[in-house]
Amino acid sequence: MKIKILAAPVLIVLIVIMAIWVISPAYRDFRAKKAELEKAQTKLTAIQEKNSRAAQLGQSLATKTDQKTALLRYIPEQQKEEDVIANLNALAGTAGLSVYNISIGNVEKRNAAADTAAQPSGNFLLPPVIETADLGDMVVAPAKPEARNFKVTLGVAGSYGKIKDLLGKIAALQRFNSIASLKIAKAQAQSVAEGTSADSGTSDNLQADISLNFNFIDKSDAIVNLDNEIFAGVNFDMTVIDNIKSQMTTVVNSLTAVTSGVQNPFVK
Repeated sequence: MKIKILAAPVLIVLIVIMAIWVISPAYRDFRAKKAELEKAQTKLTAIQEKNSRAAQLGQSLATKTDQKTALLRYIPEQQKEEDVIANLNALAGTAGLSVYNISIGNVEKRNAAADTAAQPSGNFLLPPVIETADLGDMVVAPAKPEARNFKVTLGVAGSYGKIKDLLGKIAALQRFNSIASLKIAKAQAQSVAEGTSADSGTSDNLQADISLNFNFIDKSDAIVNLDNEIFAGVNFDMTVIDNIKSQMTTVVNSLTAVTSGVQNPFVK
């Protein structure tokens, strides 16, 4: 009888222990999955917010056609070397200078560090992979687009004032450029045989060899990481573009049916 009395509490204890042994891991698993679900929900909310901002940025950009046009004219997506030649030749002609040389160098090679995210074997290039701090997942980090530079050499002959005027117009060109070097000397006879009336002994009859840097940026098709700071707001800062529009006043002209295909651009 005593054994039966003692057996009941012992059985209850065993049942409780077995229940704890079975239920406790399941409860821990439930808590872990709940935490993962909350983390996923937080992540989803952040993505939805950034997706909303991206849509607002797209709408904002769609209304700023003038700024977009100015930016793509200032730093285009292609080299457009024909336009460079046509514009420099036109500017020199407007300034009253004789052009005796325009040459364009090769496009500089890309930065090797930006292009060597390759896997060890095969010919396929893969972008670098990083772990974002707030999302906690492994995501593709697209390489930032880099400007591709090329040099243009321009040789003109004429007076000092006209050369100075040309340099001012080039500096205000609505396409990005910078003067790498400038050499001015007395004009040689062969440089002024056409286009100028002064002889080579005149002190104000000069020739200038101008080395210019131009660039362009290839259009990027990379997917922007949602961690990008661009999604922090709902509007683009157009201050820089507005400054470009106000300061770069020399109009950039594209080739037309009249100017394209000219055999000798130096002959007016």
